[in-house]
Formats: sequence, C-alpha cells, structure tokens
Amino acid sequence: MSTRLLSDNDCGIHRVLPVLLFTMFVWSAGCPSSDPGSADLDSEERAAWSGVDLTVAVPSGHGYRSRWPVLFEDWSARTGGSVTLSAAAPSPRKDDDIVVIPITDVPAWDASGRLAEIQGTGLPVEELLGGLKKQVVCLGRVPRLVPIVLPTLVLYLRADLLESAGRSSPRTWSDYQELLDSIDQWGGGLPAVEPWGPDFRVTMFLARAVTHARHPANYSLFFDINNGDPLIDSPPFVRGLIGSRTALARMPAAVKTFGPADCRREFLAGRAAMAIAYEPGGHGDEVLERDRSLRIRFACLPGVSEGFNRTSGRFERVARGVQTTPLVGFSGWVAAVSATGEVRREAAWDLVGEILHARRRDALGPVASGPCWHSDVGTAVDWLEGPLAAEERIDYVEVTATSLDDSGLVLELPLIGRQRFKEAIAVGLKRWLDNPDDPQGILGDVAQEWQKILEQIGRDAARDSYRRGIGLSARRR
Repeated sequence: MSTRLLSDNDCGIHRVLPVLLFTMFVWSAGCPSSDPGSADLDSEERAAWSGVDLTVAVPSGHGYRSRWPVLFEDWSARTGGSVTLSAAAPSPRKDDDIVVIPITDVPAWDASGRLAEIQGTGLPVEELLGGLKKQVVCLGRVPRLVPIVLPTLVLYLRADLLESAGRSSPRTWSDYQELLDSIDQWGGGLPAVEPWGPDFRVTMFLARAVTHARHPANYSLFFDINNGDPLIDSPPFVRGLIGSRTALARMPAAVKTFGPADCRREFLAGRAAMAIAYEPGGHGDEVLERDRSLRIRFACLPGVSEGFNRTSGRFERVARGVQTTPLVGFSGWVAAVSATGEVRREAAWDLVGEILHARRRDALGPVASGPCWHSDVGTAVDWLEGPLAAEERIDYVEVTATSLDDSGLVLELPLIGRQRFKEAIAVGLKRWLDNPDDPQGILGDVAQEWQKILEQIGRDAARDSYRRGIGLSARRR
C-alpha cells in the first residue's frame, strides 16, 4: 500500500513481508482493480512523483486521520508517489513534509523557518475568500498557509421577535446597544448573551475593540509596526472596553461564565433573543435542545462609523458609512508544507491541493464549521451539519463568508508569545469585571505587562514576528 501509519516501533516487517507479498499476488490475480479507472490515467501523470514518499502530520480528534488515507491512496494512484501518515503530532522539530497545525501555532512555525512558499497550480489561492487570502495565507508577503477551518463570531438573532417589533439587524455597535437597551420591548422577555467566560473573554473584547482600532491608513493595530510598542491602551481599545461595559450591564450575570457554545445553546433552546457565537460543525458537536418554533437570522458582528487614525490621533468617519472588522485566528486549523528540496515541495503542494481544494468536502466532512473558498458558499446544505434548518445553514454560511471575504479581517495577536500577551489581557479583564470604572487604567497596566513580555522575548523579534503575521516583511536593521 502507498499509505501507512508511521510509528516509533516500525520493526518486524521482515516477518510478515513474504506473507504480504503472496497475499497481494493472489489478490491481484483473482480480483478486479479497486480503481477501474486507474488504467486510463496518463502514464506521465501517473509517474509525476514516482519514488517520492511524503510524510503528513495531522492532529488527532478531528477526523482527519480516518478520512484522509483513502484520499492519499487516490493521489498515489494518480501520481506514483506515496504517503506516510505520521503517528506523532506536528512539530517544527520533526521532518514532516505536510503539517496541519492550529492557527495559533503559526507564529512559532514561522519563526522556525520551516514553512515553504505555495507552489504549483493545484491550489488556486485566488479562489479563497478575500479576507483569508489577504490576511491569513501570507507570512512576510509570501503565501505559505492554506486555511482549513477558521471560525469567526457572528450574531444570532430572533427574526420572529425583531420582525414583530419592526426592528432590523444592527449594523453598528451603537445599533446593537440600542437593541440591548430596548430588549424588554421586543425580546419577548428574553436576554441577550455574549461569551465573557474566563476562556473566551479576551477574544470577545478584542472582537469588539478591533472595529474601533482599524483604520485603512494604518497597519499598526495591536503593536506599532516600526518600534514594536504596545497599543493595547490606546483610545480605540479603551472605547471598546467602555462599550463592552455598557453592553454587559444589559445582560445576565451568567454570561461572565459563558463561552460561544453556551451562548449558542441558550439561543437555540429559545432562552435568548440575541447571542454572539459560531457554529462548531458536526464533528463532536453536542446534541442540543432546539426550539423549533423560533425563526433565526444571522448577521455579521456590528461595525463602526468611526475608526481611529493613529497618524492624526483622532477618530474619523469611515468612507463607506460603516466599517466592519471580523476577527479570526483565535481558533482553527491551517495546512502548510515544510518539505525540503524542490521536488518534495512540489509534490507536497500537489497533494495539499488535492486534499484541501479539489476534494475538500471528502477530506473535511462534518469537521467544517464555515467556508474558506468561494465554492463553499453555495453548497452549505451539503456540508454544514448540526441543528440548523436548511435555510438557516445557508444564511449562516453566507454571513460567515461575508466576514471572511472582508479585506479588513484581522488576526488575533499573530506573533510569537501570543499566549502570554493574551494572558496579560485576561488578568486585566478579570480586574475590570470586578471594577469596571477605570478602563484606561486597566489597559495601561496591560500595556506595561506587554512591555515586560517584549523585553523577555526580544522587542525586535516580536515586532518582526508581528509584521510577518500581518503580511509585511520583517523590518530591515
């Protein structure tokens, strides 16, 4: 076989090889080919990667290890190459040719210098949703990553309640706050919920704050791209924290323990009129109570009518009336090639193109929780699983695709040491939830902690990692 599982104990093959060869001889003599069409393959195509044995490292628990081997076999039959599925998790210290890694690990992989540039025509990057193509694929101006699953937060709305009250989906955070302030009038006695639990509150805060912090004239958002200084205590983040305080005042105290799954559960059970969450996909999804009487509408997270221009030091009206800034990178998976040698890299990218583009739906199955390619959008009912009705799945995927196609999409802290920076925000937010009256002071303390982390990591290294993470080159010294 051309696909096998590589383990640390790969001995004893000499004992079974004669039996295996005899069995294969009998099988081939007496049984038809399992791939009747393989004989029609062009001989040049069949031999394209003859003699190349690629090693693929994928995480466990997401269905990849069970679904991909049959696709590897098909690729091997087409190209003459072979594929070994590594038993160990991906690591920059291992010599795997293809890796599937968490988006949160990308900065460390980038720092290792192991990620190869995308090559060949099997991966039409131009067909990716625009925000992913612009902000996720490239590291240091070079395309190196293929998104697999990248969730983004969306707004779940009770369409039946909104329509009965003559209300519309909110376009800005101000509109959203108006719905919160008047929820007693239109919400049918139900609250709104956001994920402010300990494990997700940093992302919820940043998802709101980056809408104020992004300006088309500036690249600097979390850090100054020139000197590396933290910007977490700057006016747009303070404004985001103040807005969060105002919103939380209109929600039940329990949201301080909620994650996205809790918010989604409360909404689908008919216990919330609005929620911020995302669909997890069918793989491993819990069985949810679903109130079939409610009608659901989805919307992108609200935007702003003013963005902060760091050059002028002022909030300015945005050009198109409302500016949205979707946040991704807090969770999800990407694929990359770390093979050495031109031939192995070309073969590896050909295999990635086959698995994650040409046969993406076969490869992912119910694991997918959202679209990455334009071709995903029109087929939502075929691949998005869970309790949503068909028309709701279509609406959800279209809204999610709108967010992921947004050129203003932002990655959550795309630099080395990102977890330490997040932990510093988490400490500040815990204090803020207990005493929400000093947002500037809270974020000022976070900025000081970030300065300490920068000194420990190396300010230049962190700055250059951040620059590469947002698609720029490292700064020349």
